[in-house]
Amino acid sequence: MESIAKLLGPARWPARRALDVDALEDVLEQGSRCRVVVTGSYHAAVFALSQGIPVVGIGDSLHYMTKLRGLAYQFGDACTIVAVRDEDFRQRVADAIDHAWAAAEEVRPGLLDAAADQIEAGRAAYRRLPGLIEHPSSPDRRPSDQVDGRRFHDALTAITWERDALQHLAQKRQALIGALQTTCDLRQREIEVLSAEAQRREEVIRELASELTDVRRVLGERTVWAERMVLEAERRGAVITELQSAVEERTAWAMRLKDEAERRGAVIADLQAAQAAQQQASPPRAYSGLRRLLSRLFVVHAVWWAFVLEATVSVPPSAPL
Repeated sequence: MESIAKLLGPARWPARRALDVDALEDVLEQGSRCRVVVTGSYHAAVFALSQGIPVVGIGDSLHYMTKLRGLAYQFGDACTIVAVRDEDFRQRVADAIDHAWAAAEEVRPGLLDAAADQIEAGRAAYRRLPGLIEHPSSPDRRPSDQVDGRRFHDALTAITWERDALQHLAQKRQALIGALQTTCDLRQREIEVLSAEAQRREEVIRELASELTDVRRVLGERTVWAERMVLEAERRGAVITELQSAVEERTAWAMRLKDEAERRGAVIADLQAAQAAQQQASPPRAYSGLRRLLSRLFVVHAVWWAFVLEATVSVPPSAPL
């Protein structure tokens, strides 16, 4: 437990009191209370798996990694193996514990069935054992044969374990290759989709570039038109300035005509006053002649004013009065 605490750190493994066990039965009884067992011992892993408890096995040497992989082959994914030399070892152990904790109830029936199958296979092997062993009284049996047979059996067992471990590893590698192939296929489809999208966007860019060229052309035409409008406005401004000057000149000329009319009106008033005085002083006959003279003067004056009004409209400003 101290090793696990050092491995995971106090945040994930707070301080715990060490268990006081002396006999195998105590170990089994304490192990049965666990939800997950984290161990570097082969036998502790066997005791836990046979009771339906998932195991996170930690190993370093080839010997122990081979033994633990044999357990994983017999009990399936409920036995997770993590090598001390793996990259991100701490994180992989923590993840394996979390996964085993979450799946503990689900994998328990399968572990118990696997344990029962192995117990039955062992009993069947022991039932077959008497028929495979020669009788000790056989005249051809030598003492050295028993030793050589034991060594051969141990070597065969080691080779079998190694074969099973390699087969399990090959299955995992094959599953990993299949997952990678699936990922590659998904990435290839994504690449095809992205390639089609890139081609579509390239077409859109070409269309936008063509539209931009048209916009620039229209903008150039409108700029030229605007410059012509500016020149036309400047020309019309000059014309307006000339018209304003002409209006001012006509206004001054009309004011002079007005002054002249007022002066002549005063003269007419004086003539009328003189006429009235003469009528009072002269005899009636002379008064009649004077009246005819004044009437003619009024006619001439009216004709003259008509001529003046016509000249105001038709005579240019530079014409003399």
